[in-house]
Amino acid sequence: MGAITDSQFYTDQVGTAGDTVVKTYPKAGTDTEFPPIVRNLDATESAADTFNLVRLKEGQVLRADLSTVTHDDGGTTLTIDIGDSVDPDRYSDGFDIGGGAGTERFTTPAIPDSVPNPFSITEATRDIIVTIKTTGTPAAADVVYNLVIEQGSNNRGPTT
Repeated sequence: MGAITDSQFYTDQVGTAGDTVVKTYPKAGTDTEFPPIVRNLDATESAADTFNLVRLKEGQVLRADLSTVTHDDGGTTLTIDIGDSVDPDRYSDGFDIGGGAGTERFTTPAIPDSVPNPFSITEATRDIIVTIKTTGTPAAADVVYNLVIEQGSNNRGPTT
């Protein structure tokens, strides 16, 4: 198993080990919110390393079909999965950061299961995690996760 770390947003939100109270949540109401979360890669990550990105509260859902990742070129072998502890690629499976800089939706590699199959956020699925999926050492890369979080009981698919 790889190393487990936190984004600064997650640390600010949840605190340090032993804290029992979540200090802040991304805002979500009737409108979607886009809290940009920066978690830069420093070229020391390896396969199976994970980091906590954000913790959702009950009733909040992550819209994978509207969320994006903006990134530098992370090297030719760097891909990531975005999900939770129950399903590590629930929101994005095999997102390629190694193919050059850009901005893409979480659904770029494929439509994840969370889009067509609604589910309820539970205690086990609150922490959104990113897992490094690489066979070599990635290059350092600036990475910004632009999450669309809505208040609702289910993760809905794309709207028409």
